[in-house]
Amino acid sequence: MSRNNKCQNVSNRCCNVVLDAAQSGGHLREDKPRRCKLTAMRIAIISLSILLLSGCWSRREIEDLNITVAAALDIGHISSEEQEFEKKGADYPRNQRITLTYQMAKPEQSTGQDASGSKRKYRNVSLSGDSLYQISRETSLKETNPIFGQHYKALVIGSDLAQQLNLRDVLDFFMREQEFRPSCLVYISRGTGKEVLDVNLPGDVPAFRLLGISDNHYRTNRLLKPLSLTNLLEKLNLMTSFMIQNVVTAKGELKLSGASIISGSTGKQLGYLDEEDMEAVNWVLGGSKGGVVKSKDIITNQVSVYEITNVKSQITPHVENGRISFDVKVKSDGRLGEQMISDGNDFDNKFIRRLEEDAEKQIKELVTKLLDKLQKKYHADVLGFSDKLRIAYPRLWEKEKKTWDETFATTPIRYDVQVTIREYGTTNMRARQVVGQEG
Repeated sequence: MSRNNKCQNVSNRCCNVVLDAAQSGGHLREDKPRRCKLTAMRIAIISLSILLLSGCWSRREIEDLNITVAAALDIGHISSEEQEFEKKGADYPRNQRITLTYQMAKPEQSTGQDASGSKRKYRNVSLSGDSLYQISRETSLKETNPIFGQHYKALVIGSDLAQQLNLRDVLDFFMREQEFRPSCLVYISRGTGKEVLDVNLPGDVPAFRLLGISDNHYRTNRLLKPLSLTNLLEKLNLMTSFMIQNVVTAKGELKLSGASIISGSTGKQLGYLDEEDMEAVNWVLGGSKGGVVKSKDIITNQVSVYEITNVKSQITPHVENGRISFDVKVKSDGRLGEQMISDGNDFDNKFIRRLEEDAEKQIKELVTKLLDKLQKKYHADVLGFSDKLRIAYPRLWEKEKKTWDETFATTPIRYDVQVTIREYGTTNMRARQVVGQEG
C-alpha cells in the first residue's frame, strides 16, 4: 500500500472517532478509548516516518552546482571569446567597465589518468560589463548550472582597477549579494586579478593555494594578517587608510609579496609596500610569532640568525600644547637559530649582546624606512596610530579625523626596540650539558 493510501486510512479512522464522539454527546463511547490511543500512536509513527524519509527540503545536488571558490575583478577588457560572440550578434548593450572572473572547482574525484595531478581541478569564466550584478546573471546564458558562492575562498582585485576606482563602489555588489561568502580573503594583484586565477597549478586550485599561504603568518613576519571581505568593508566605511596583501605571479606560480596602501578618503590604491616594509609593519604592530633577522658580529663580521618567537608592541599617543606625538616600544624574544661563526661562543654574554644589538639596529632601520615612506611619500596612516589617538583623546580625534592622514604626515614618532635571545637551539643545549658534566 502506498504512503498516501496509508495516510488516507488513518485520516478516515480519525474522522470515525470524532463522529462517534459527536453522536455520544461530545464523549467517546466506552469501547473507543483503546482504539483512539492506537490511532494516535499510528499517526505519530507515520508522521515521524514521513519526516525521516522526506530528506532535506532545500537540498541542492552537488552535481547541479557551479561551486565558485574565487572571484577576480579587473578593469574591463573584451576577451577574444566575447569578441566572437559580438560578431555573431550574441551581445547586449553595456560599457566594458569591469571584468569579473569566476573560478569554479570541479567536484569530480580524480581517478586513473587524472590521479597524476596533470589536469586542472578548476575552470575560470570571465565576463565584462558595467554592472557586477548583471555580469553575474549573464552566466545563466552560458552555464547550465547557477553560480554557487557559499564556498568563496578569495577575492583578487587587479591593481589597475584598485588605482582607478573607489573600492567602496566596486565592492557594493559583494556587500549586498546574499550568496557571496563575506569571510573570503581579499588580495590585490600586482598585475591583473584574472592572471592570478589563471596560474597553472596542476592538481591544485589557485584559490586554495592563496588560502594556504596566508596561514603561514606564524612562520614569517613578511605576511600581512589575513584580511576578510567583511573587515575590508568595515575599513572602507570608517574611511581610514589601510593595507591589503599583494599577490604576484611569475612563470605559472604565485607568491604573496608586500602590500597595497588604500587611501581612506578616496578608497583607491596609493602605492605599494615591499617585503622589507612588511617586516617593519609587523614589528610596529606586534603579535608576530615567526620570522628571522640576520645579524652580523662586529668583530668576526660573520652572519648569525635571530629567530623570532614573540613580538610585543605598545603605541602610546601624547598631546602637549596641541601637538600630537607617539611613542612605540617593541620587545621581542627569540632564539639563536643559526650561527655561521666557527669560533663564536654563545656562552659569552658579550657575544650574545652584540648579536642582540645588531638585530635591534636593523629593526630600527626597517622601521625608519617604513615611516619615512608612509609619512613623506604616501601621507597615509595604515598602522593604526589613529585608533590609539581616538581611544586616548576622543574629543581631539573628532577634530582631526577628517584630515588625519595629513596630520599624521608631520607627527613625530619615537620608537625603541629591545631584542632578547633566550634560547640557543639543541646543539648548544647539548654543549652546555657536556660542559656542566665536565665541571
